[in-house]
Amino acid sequence: MAKYVDHELYKNFKDMYEGLMKGDMKKVLKQYDKLVPLPDYLTVFGDTFLHIAIFMDHEDIAREILKRYVDNQLYDLIHQKNNLGNTVLHEVATTNMVTLARDLLDYAPKLLSSKNNVGEMPLFKAAYNGQHDMFDVLSLAVNLTDKDNLDQHLTSKDRTNILHLTILAEFFDLAFIIARKYPHLIDKIDEAGKIGLQLLSNNPSAFLNSRNYGLLKRLIFKYCFPTFENIKEKEGYKKEDQKDSYQLDSIEDEELYNPKTKGYKKWPPTYNVFMRIASGTELLKDAQSWIKQTSESCSTIAVFIASVAFVAAYTIPGGSDKKTGVPILLHNFFFTVFAVMDVLSLISSLILVVLFLSILTSPFELQDFRNSLPRKLTFGFTFLFISVAVTMLAFAATIILYPLYHAFMETMNYTWITIKKSLPALP
Repeated sequence: MAKYVDHELYKNFKDMYEGLMKGDMKKVLKQYDKLVPLPDYLTVFGDTFLHIAIFMDHEDIAREILKRYVDNQLYDLIHQKNNLGNTVLHEVATTNMVTLARDLLDYAPKLLSSKNNVGEMPLFKAAYNGQHDMFDVLSLAVNLTDKDNLDQHLTSKDRTNILHLTILAEFFDLAFIIARKYPHLIDKIDEAGKIGLQLLSNNPSAFLNSRNYGLLKRLIFKYCFPTFENIKEKEGYKKEDQKDSYQLDSIEDEELYNPKTKGYKKWPPTYNVFMRIASGTELLKDAQSWIKQTSESCSTIAVFIASVAFVAAYTIPGGSDKKTGVPILLHNFFFTVFAVMDVLSLISSLILVVLFLSILTSPFELQDFRNSLPRKLTFGFTFLFISVAVTMLAFAATIILYPLYHAFMETMNYTWITIKKSLPALP
């Protein structure tokens, strides 16, 4: 026997669902009034009307439905879980519906401590989905109402905590906030026996790749900045002070949790660590000596190139007309190439001299090695390459011009001899 279907009820559900899809609050509320009392769930996944409104990202409709739930004393529907064990607060935690979350906490505060089928609470879901604002709201609520059971909010059944998840999901800004807010999570291990730092170290995309740097910057980082291998034998510095000194961005002092001592320690800024290490070793002197020798050598090359370019400017390939002084090969294409390349060579070499003289006359203070000197050195090598390249092009043009001039003179001599032979001898 066929099961009876209430077509009127079906039509009301259909119209209400269409209104939800379009975000039409009037239509949704109109059909809602026709469906009261509501069934426990509306989908095969056990979702309530409020679940569906949240899925479709209509916060205003969801708030109005919640208000009607409260007015009709339908608190069981507010606490209703779907087949995955998620309450409406679990679903809200995955979104940015902060206002709706506050309403739910006001009307049904027990939702904050409700677990789904895998042992996750709403705070855990907010961190898992990288929702900063939602995480702030729920973490504050946990601290105020359920602080004694804090670890249950931060950890799932498989011992994975919110710090592990945010690192794996690459929400590093939120992971940093969690590490500062809940420092005891730093040395907690997951099911595989790894702490958050180990998970972070296994993710290459979380770090800058040195291959993206140019050759010069890699050389500077390699030979000018201290590494752990270079300073670990130095006396006067503790192992905890030997932090990463490649990134020289100055940051504020802050207290960080030390998992070994299970306490807090005030760590100096990375830049200050570098300053202290470099000032107390021979590193600064070695860097000063290296950059001075490099600048002196490049300055000598620059002066030599400038001298050659200056002399070449007054040595015209092919010679000039003795009467007018105009170059014989003036209208030749290669002569134009020679002239342009020679001028560029002279200009670039003079700029090169000025750049390396500015390096040699700098005070060589430690802070100069951060931006000023590397930038000048980069520009200097660039103009050195340009000056050498255009000088080679100028001389290449000369090599082509000389055979042309030689062939031209041979032709002129041959023509003159032929003319002389063809003329009758004078009596």
